[in-house]
Amino acid sequence: MTSYRELEPLAQQTSPAAVSDVLLRMGLSYQHDMHGVFQQTQGLPMFGQAVTLRSLPTRPDMIEDLRTEARGDRLQMPFDKAMEATVEGKVLVIDSSGRSEVTVGGGTKFSRLMATGAAGLVTDGSIRDKEEVTHYGYSVYSHGFSPRSGTTHTLFPHDFNLPINCGGALVRPGDYLIGDETGLVVIPENEASEVLEAAVLKEQLDAFAAKKMAENDAPAGRYFPPDEETISEFAASIGVSRADLPF
Repeated sequence: MTSYRELEPLAQQTSPAAVSDVLLRMGLSYQHDMHGVFQQTQGLPMFGQAVTLRSLPTRPDMIEDLRTEARGDRLQMPFDKAMEATVEGKVLVIDSSGRSEVTVGGGTKFSRLMATGAAGLVTDGSIRDKEEVTHYGYSVYSHGFSPRSGTTHTLFPHDFNLPINCGGALVRPGDYLIGDETGLVVIPENEASEVLEAAVLKEQLDAFAAKKMAENDAPAGRYFPPDEETISEFAASIGVSRADLPF
């Protein structure tokens, strides 16, 4: 399986929009784009592999069950296990159980991700301490910010590295997330290389079509969406056959 370091250069050449288009063309019609999750660190695009954490509505008996299972070792609780697993090239993705207004953590807790080398933090909930969290150097996406503590009061972290629903998208541990100011898209781990390679070509095709429109002073509909003639011309321009293109 292709590694994060091998995929990162491809991710830098494309965008969530192109990736979304490719996923749809491949017939991967399940929800892959997140809704209600916004870039909070302007100028810091995201690419990395998901470490997942699922939050549930607070119930003291279930929290006590987790403490018993961890034998009193706080570092064996789901939140700390997820934080320590979010190392270089990894993104901590926290499901807020549909409670977008509830905070899942703040400046002190998430400062740890600087030390682990995390690529980013994503939650469909809210975060505390905006000025701190947005200056830690990694990419942050959330529904928003709030001063009110939510962890243990309203939600508690229950499951580490299981499939989760974040912003309406299914995220499995190891899936890739690509994001810019327009939003976030989830790429299945097993499809990442194929999807990113196709997305880079899609970006190049779109640029080719835009150039043809400008050169020929043509309406957008003449070249976009690209018809077979335009795609064949593009293929010839990069030295491949039409059949070699994944669209």
